[in-house]
Amino acid sequence: MTLKNCHLYVFDQDGSDPSLLLKNHLQTLTDSERSELDFVSLTTPSGERSMLADELQVDCSPTLVVVHESVQCDIDWTTDEEYCELEEEPVERFVEAEIIIRHLQSTLEAYTYSRPE
Repeated sequence: MTLKNCHLYVFDQDGSDPSLLLKNHLQTLTDSERSELDFVSLTTPSGERSMLADELQVDCSPTLVVVHESVQCDIDWTTDEEYCELEEEPVERFVEAEIIIRHLQSTLEAYTYSRPE
């Protein structure tokens, strides 16, 4: 069995019409499916792009980004201490509510355990 080490981020801004379309569609999903989606803000309160949006190169909302998660560990040989960091590598991206909605079921099936196989 292959482990699905992926995370699904939905970048959003409150109050925009495309986001409302997507939010309405999400109400049709099961609780398990909705729990796989991590909603994050595209911008900070000051209006700048958030650190995560910048890191994943997201410029507009709504955008769904699927990232592969892995842990990278290094050992400091002088102290024998291990330092580990979570690394996220984008593997797929969908921009605009209609496109996200069109691909959401297949994306959930491919990258999460929200639907029984």
